[in-house]
Amino acid sequence: MLLNLGDYARAAQADRDSLALVEADEFRRNTFATHVSLARSLLAAGEADEALVAGRDAVDLLREVRSPRWTEHLARFSDDVLDCAPPGAEDFADHYREVTT
Repeated sequence: MLLNLGDYARAAQADRDSLALVEADEFRRNTFATHVSLARSLLAAGEADEALVAGRDAVDLLREVRSPRWTEHLARFSDDVLDCAPPGAEDFADHYREVTT
């Protein structure tokens, strides 16, 4: 995983490429996981605005999928967003809490 290697820009591009190929209606879990990965990569790359969009897309899919591993990654992203505190972080965190509680 490029994110784990610190190659955030390439990781984000790989996730964008994956999303372009995946049929969202057919592969909801894969779409969810890729949005989570994209959000984390973008945040690490300093692209907070786009990361929040990808994170919100993941949150919107959360109720439709079962993936404890990727749900944990999304929770970690939510914590990281609050730590970085870019504009929109609180709105994202509020939406995340609404969906997860």
